[in-house]
Amino acid sequence: MGKRTQAAWSKLSHNAAFVQMPIGLESDFKGIIDLIEERAIYFDGDFGQVVRYGEIPAEFRAAAADRRQELIECVANSDEQLGEMFLEEKIPSVSDLKAGAVELGLKLTKHEVGGSGLQ
Repeated sequence: MGKRTQAAWSKLSHNAAFVQMPIGLESDFKGIIDLIEERAIYFDGDFGQVVRYGEIPAEFRAAAADRRQELIECVANSDEQLGEMFLEEKIPSVSDLKAGAVELGLKLTKHEVGGSGLQ
């Protein structure tokens, strides 16, 4: 679990989960990883106006898998159906995970990231 997620858990006294993670930081920022959809999103063009989707880069796959598992655990703690799936070690579908996250509403603190180094 990232330092900022741990800080949110302890300071806010509730679940926090990333829904995205950066591909690179600051001047090396290349795009983001959508942890729900399990895909990379790149913003090409001079001003990032061209959105392109791709596979998660190999060097980020392990970290993305860990963060996605944290997201699933967070949602499973607040959603009975996903909680049962989690206990049965079943992998929730994208639509199940989205529905669970939406149902949580304000209970789930979303960390949206960019190239600023939020981890």
